[in-house]
Amino acid sequence: MLTRHFFIAALSLATLAITPARGESIPVAGNLQQTAAENGPHRVYLIMFGAEHCPFCYDMRDLYLEPMLSDPAYTDRVVIREVEIDQDAAMVDFEGNRTLQSVYARRFGVFLTPTLVFLDSKGREMAEKIVGLGDENYFTWYLDEAIDKALHKISAESAPASQD
Repeated sequence: MLTRHFFIAALSLATLAITPARGESIPVAGNLQQTAAENGPHRVYLIMFGAEHCPFCYDMRDLYLEPMLSDPAYTDRVVIREVEIDQDAAMVDFEGNRTLQSVYARRFGVFLTPTLVFLDSKGREMAEKIVGLGDENYFTWYLDEAIDKALHKISAESAPASQD
């Protein structure tokens, strides 16, 4: 009997040891206007459009986006939120308008998941969307390129116009 309990305990510990630790989870886009007010205009607002039964969405979260939430290389540059295109959950967009997650997804022409959209604090697209996971070997590069492009565009638009 004792060996059986020991075996079960050892098996439980082994399972915990090989199960990857989950990072912070991506917050749902409940009130994007408030999110932008709290985080400021000099960041990229990366919205992941996902769906409940999308296996690629789980990979996008686990492999790429959730690790970014606590990575110092991203925390001062990117704010990540999630919208599920198959949900009629209420939300508030960047302009303060009440809408539904499914309606907000259609506003950006999102029908495939996962889709990443890179916005400024006013909800305007600042870089080309990324649809799907693509090539694992290069995905981080594409993601970083889109973030850098969006940040550059945000900086350029917020810079005072030069006077001639």
